[in-house]
Amino acid sequence: METTFEYRLIRYVISVFMWTLAGRGVLWLILVAAGADPKQNKVYQVLTWMVWPVLRPLRTVIPKQVPDAYVALMALPLLWLLLIAVGIAALHLGWVRLA
Repeated sequence: METTFEYRLIRYVISVFMWTLAGRGVLWLILVAAGADPKQNKVYQVLTWMVWPVLRPLRTVIPKQVPDAYVALMALPLLWLLLIAVGIAALHLGWVRLA
């Protein structure tokens, strides 16, 4: 399979956001199980800052009744669907050639 630089770059950026969200969720579970406040943890704050470009626009679209904790749970499947959509678009645009 042959791919272009643009396709690999877009997939990389989306994947970084997905793995950062997953890592943030795991860290949240560990901190809550330990009895600590995740918002006071520096690593959790850095991970939250890293996924801000995904969570902020999603927060503006989702109704205010939905708690902030659920926004990240909604972002992960949406990013996964975006990754699939990019793959389909890349096939259509010729960025990916299947041998």
